[in-house]
Amino acid sequence: MDMNIGQNFRKIRENLGLEILDVSVETGYSESHIAQLERDKRRPSFDCMMDLMAYYGCKPNDIFGVQSEETLWLCNPLV
Repeated sequence: MDMNIGQNFRKIRENLGLEILDVSVETGYSESHIAQLERDKRRPSFDCMMDLMAYYGCKPNDIFGVQSEETLWLCNPLV
């Protein structure tokens, strides 16, 4: 299991073609907060994780690096 939660959030954001500013504006979290999460300098609260997963349209397995037969992809609503 890959516990680089922040790095997984970053991969998903980049896969969706989003900038940190986009996420900040839509979620209400500061750019600094999101950048620190993505660099694993800060651990997200449960509410923050839920907000980001909802915004990205992804599942906990995607964030925690758990792969199953159902989730072998990074979030991409266009697929």
